[in-house]
Amino acid sequence: MPRIPRLSTAELLARRGELAALAGRWPPGSRVILTDTDARGIALLRRLRLRPVIHLVYDAPGAFLDGLLEAARAESEVIIEAPWSPRSVVLADDPGVGEVLYQALLHAEQTSDAALRAALDARRGYRRLLAGAERDPDDPLDLRWDLTHSPTETRRLTFLVTRNCQLRCRYCMVKLWDEDAADADQLAGLDALFAARGDSVRMQFYGGEPLLRPALVQKMVRRGRALEASTGKRLSIVLITNGVAMTREMARFCAEQDVEALLSLDGPADLHDARRLPHTRPLAGISRVPADTSSAARRALGLLLEAKARAHVIVTITPRDVERAAEALLAVKALGAQTAQICYAMGVEWGPEATERLCDQFEVLARRLADDVSAGRFCWVNLHRREPILIDTALQLETDGRVCFMNECMFEKYKADRNYGVGHISDLPDLHSIGSTRFHNYAMLTAIYRRDDFRRIMIDNIRVGEALRARLGDVVGALPTAGET
Repeated sequence: MPRIPRLSTAELLARRGELAALAGRWPPGSRVILTDTDARGIALLRRLRLRPVIHLVYDAPGAFLDGLLEAARAESEVIIEAPWSPRSVVLADDPGVGEVLYQALLHAEQTSDAALRAALDARRGYRRLLAGAERDPDDPLDLRWDLTHSPTETRRLTFLVTRNCQLRCRYCMVKLWDEDAADADQLAGLDALFAARGDSVRMQFYGGEPLLRPALVQKMVRRGRALEASTGKRLSIVLITNGVAMTREMARFCAEQDVEALLSLDGPADLHDARRLPHTRPLAGISRVPADTSSAARRALGLLLEAKARAHVIVTITPRDVERAAEALLAVKALGAQTAQICYAMGVEWGPEATERLCDQFEVLARRLADDVSAGRFCWVNLHRREPILIDTALQLETDGRVCFMNECMFEKYKADRNYGVGHISDLPDLHSIGSTRFHNYAMLTAIYRRDDFRRIMIDNIRVGEALRARLGDVVGALPTAGET
């Protein structure tokens, strides 16, 4: 096919006869680049069985974003050239649009570009705009979506079954208090999860400490497996736990039901115990944990391994103990864990020096674990994890029945009121109307946490994730496909 110059719609219409003659000799679906989003040009190319590709160059923020959304509405491929994209990027789907908007928002935050930020705020609920819907006057952030768009990733919902916990960890940003979720709301969330489109779903238990409500966890797992059998959808189940309330019976249940237990265990006992502290005033009926909380976590790991359950250890590292990151992960591996990851503390500022030291620790681990990882003897989840985790797109079912963005928990202690909710589960027959992208999650965080220090920490946390991913790529080469945590 001869090279086709970039054409405006006016030029295309003026040369339609010439183009029609040429199109007869080209393979169907040959690309033609348009310099505008005029529907007439797109329609003409499609009538000629050619593929319109819209070339957008960033100039005025509003005009650029309008062009992007017009192209998305026309379901056309887009080539963009913008300050946050060092070279042209081609996108052709809704998640791709969300990713471009996320990168634009990150650029606006990093450079304090008020005009771009304002333009993005005006189009925050871009899926509603694509569907021709009005802004939602009842939604302070205008982040509700129409039913025709959804992410392509596995549909996930995190079930917050309680706000209570036996521990008060120094780095935890989740606000804890005495409140349990209603069983009916949590079961309704499970039904909504399975009602969403797609052939796979994921349920995650979180808290607080979910094993303070073992009966509800077991009830929901069994219900989930029954829905899996009746719908034909693949279900993965994750239980995030501090391990204190783990029993031999629960470990066996996890093995029988193929529940992956994500156990918080921060490596050597002194490191774990210095940060994961017992709650000094637990509620009646909740036993006070001894000061050596690491003993309970190690016991839980032992029970899970004994039951042959899927045990996945989470090691949390803070800027203060960054030099011990490799030591901590290798310590849990020595305890028998075959799957583990390092989570860097969120909601605190790392800064360039601590970030660089953490990257150095990851490089040490990449080299030390190389043989075990390649042989399949050990899974280091950081090689697969989608970064930055601050912008994780999981949704969370709150204890009061509202569906929220899970990543808001990473700054929750800075907030006086409850998390921002996009709807009560009783009003949401499925989760398609609130599927999120990294843009929506970052837009929500920056809209709620407006103080400059919060915004600085967000940018810092994003840079930590990007730096880690880049360093691993330098050491390992082609990284495994980034997946969901």
